Amino acid sequence: MSLNGGNYFLAYYYLGIDDWTTILMIPDDSLGLGSKSLARVLTTNLVCIFLGMLAFILCLLMWFFMRNRRTQRKINEQLKKAAEAEKAANLAKTNFLSSMSHDIRTPLNAIVGILTLAKRRPEDNAYLRESMNKIGTAANQLLTLINDILDISKIESGEVQLNPEPFSVREFVNRIMSIVTPSMEEKHHTFTVEVHDIAHDRLNGDRLRLSQIYLNLLSNAVKYTDSQGEIHAEVYEQSVSGHPDQTCLVLSVRDNGVGMTEDFQKRMYQSFSRETDSRTNKIQGSGLGLAICKQIVELMGGEILCDSQEGKGTTFTVMLPITALPDAEVTETEFTEVDTSILKGMHLLVAEDNNVNWRIVRDLLEDEEITAERAENGQECLNLLEKAEENHFDAILMDVEMPVMNGKEATEHIRASQVPWIRDIPIFATTANAFAEDVKSCLDAGMNDHVSKPIDIETLLKKLALIRERIKK
Repeated sequence: MSLNGGNYFLAYYYLGIDDWTTILMIPDDSLGLGSKSLARVLTTNLVCIFLGMLAFILCLLMWFFMRNRRTQRKINEQLKKAAEAEKAANLAKTNFLSSMSHDIRTPLNAIVGILTLAKRRPEDNAYLRESMNKIGTAANQLLTLINDILDISKIESGEVQLNPEPFSVREFVNRIMSIVTPSMEEKHHTFTVEVHDIAHDRLNGDRLRLSQIYLNLLSNAVKYTDSQGEIHAEVYEQSVSGHPDQTCLVLSVRDNGVGMTEDFQKRMYQSFSRETDSRTNKIQGSGLGLAICKQIVELMGGEILCDSQEGKGTTFTVMLPITALPDAEVTETEFTEVDTSILKGMHLLVAEDNNVNWRIVRDLLEDEEITAERAENGQECLNLLEKAEENHFDAILMDVEMPVMNGKEATEHIRASQVPWIRDIPIFATTANAFAEDVKSCLDAGMNDHVSKPIDIETLLKKLALIRERIKK
């Protein structure tokens, strides 16, 4: 036959398998092999190719099978790890709930027990005063625990943001020492403070978080140092080479307290981790303070170091990179003594939707000879201001979470008012939202200051007096 100008022979070869026959087209110049022999050779080659392909397919199937087994093994390992992780998470949750149950019930038990005993002695005024003091201490322990739990939760979920602001190092130290000194005096500690090598008094950093770090370390020193022990606080700066606008702020706390074992030091930064022995079991604490310190320090790009010996004491050193600002005059009015008697006769507007909270703040103010009117939401607050005579209210205590209109929205409306005395009236946030970012958001809305709930009346009076003095000047 001829095809496309070429001559071919059509050959066939019976395979001997069922009715299979190979049919081939053979160029005429290949007949030297003989058509039958050529057909046999080609057929053999085809069979070999077929068997080779079959072997390849079998190998491929085996490879897929082995790969599938490896994948299945890996999946099983991952499932096993996931199961172990879930078991660990459940164990951690159980430990968390156990720790919280114990640490929350301890101050609650004190509060309930003291109240029960106080009810049996209604005529014993001295006993009632002592009971009130004990209840206050237990309530503060409970509040600290709740704040720590919320803090560690936000930090671990990555929701905490730093809010840098200018502050004075010496002012910062004065404030911290004024807070911790009373508790040290109560235990008759020898407390020394050393501030040196302050090349830049004005820094730009998150003062609230810095305070949280230092207060945690100092509070631990107080708790774990026996009566008449020694505590030394030190604050200084270290230069950062090549960065004239940067400095390293160093915060150090040294005590001669109970110290820590080497085993505990390996896990001391874990949440709810506490040293448990006969010396420390009676000391109240959540085991969150060091965990919070560690994570905030790392969030700030700093480092925390610890040197502790059991029975000899502990030294914590925190090193934080921070931006230095040009020196300027810094006033320390926030921490100076103020005369709260100037508040007598003030008339406040209290925006508060909760009846119990309103009665508490009203009675606290009345004890200081300060009168108050109530607005149950932000819109009612605006309405009362618009109807009031000029300077009828001296300041506003503004809750944040309220129906109809919240406190921040109401503040923004007040600051946009066309009436001068309304626009400039002092506004204090009184809210249970107590995180640093909550404070900043209130200030950004136009409020003058922030007092977290439960309200510390002394703090509130001090802030009111400072504003009052400033207005008079």
